[in-house]
Amino acid sequence: MKKIYILLAVVLLGLSLTTCKKDAVPDKLTVTAEVKEVTTNSVIIEGSYEYSMEIDEFFMFYSTTEDMNGAQCVKVIPEGNDFRVELTNLDDNTPYFYNFVFTSEYNSVTTEDVYVFKTWEIKIPTVTTNYISKIEETSAEC
Repeated sequence: MKKIYILLAVVLLGLSLTTCKKDAVPDKLTVTAEVKEVTTNSVIIEGSYEYSMEIDEFFMFYSTTEDMNGAQCVKVIPEGNDFRVELTNLDDNTPYFYNFVFTSEYNSVTTEDVYVFKTWEIKIPTVTTNYISKIEETSAEC
C-alpha cells in the first residue's frame, strides 16, 4: 500500500512538472542604425531590427555622456522591422550617445552597442569691410 502512495505521488509530481509554463526563448536582438541627416540641432536616424520575440514597446535613449547618465527617452514607432527617429532641440557641436531598448511580455532588452553622432558646429561668418568714403548716389570709394 505504501508503494502505491509513493508511485501515485511520483506520477502527480511528474504531471505537475510537465504542465509548468516553459521559459521564453532567450532574446536575440540585432539592430542596424544609420545616421541619415545631421544639422546643428537635429538628427534623423533610420534602421531596422530583428528580435526573437514580439515587441510590446521600442525606445531610443540618448545622452551627451557615454555612460548614458541622464539619458532622455524617445518612443520609437516601427514600421514592420524598420524605424525612423528624429531628434530636435539638440546642442550644436556636441557628441550624442544612444542605444535602444525593446520590451516584450517577458522582459526588456537593451542593445549592447552604444552608438554615437555629433551635431554640427554653428559657424558665424565674420564680415570685414574697409573704410568707405566719398559716398555718392551711384558710387563710393573704399
